[in-house]
Amino acid sequence: MPHADFVHLRVHTAYSLSEGAIKIKSLVKLCDKLAMPAVGLADSGNLFGALEFSVTCADAGIRIDALARRYKSHMIERINQRKLQHRQFNIILNEILCELSKCTADVFDDVLHTTVPQYDNVECVYVMDESGTQISSTICNHRLPRRKNGVMFRPAPKGADHSLKEYYYVLLDVELNKFTTEPYVSLATGNLCRTISTCFRDSQNNKLYILCIDVLCT
Repeated sequence: MPHADFVHLRVHTAYSLSEGAIKIKSLVKLCDKLAMPAVGLADSGNLFGALEFSVTCADAGIRIDALARRYKSHMIERINQRKLQHRQFNIILNEILCELSKCTADVFDDVLHTTVPQYDNVECVYVMDESGTQISSTICNHRLPRRKNGVMFRPAPKGADHSLKEYYYVLLDVELNKFTTEPYVSLATGNLCRTISTCFRDSQNNKLYILCIDVLCT
């Protein structure tokens, strides 16, 4: 049976006064019903629930070591999905870099407008110069949903300063080949995404640029 995508790791039970109400037996039944491979008790200031949790799991035929194995299996599955996802991101990154490196900055927008719609999980792309200033438009994937008419969610324009963003200064200062951010809510679309950044040079002037790709978190 497939496992649930979400696991509660900070559950406050009835042993946490004013913080939790669920009883241990109900918690174990609920986790089993929802196919959660693990659950984390985080009662405040006491361990009173630990023994009852262990006994209740045993009475339900659930061994603690079996829960650990199920959780490990769940995490291995998640890790393998992330590995596959990042391999796909590398392919996308390299394909876009290949196109951009053939041309000069004045046609970056045209190239990105052509390439971005080819990828279902890329929500937007833009290029910065070595100072962290955005020199291309933010090219959004018109095939993906985005929040409209919002004051907050607007793509960054040409000339925007990204020099204080991790995907700029960490990439350059540490001389990484690629930098991937933690998930965050995109100000371009309102979707949950990650930014992947990498450096490249154009073939004609050998000038340094930074490509930034926002990919959907799935």
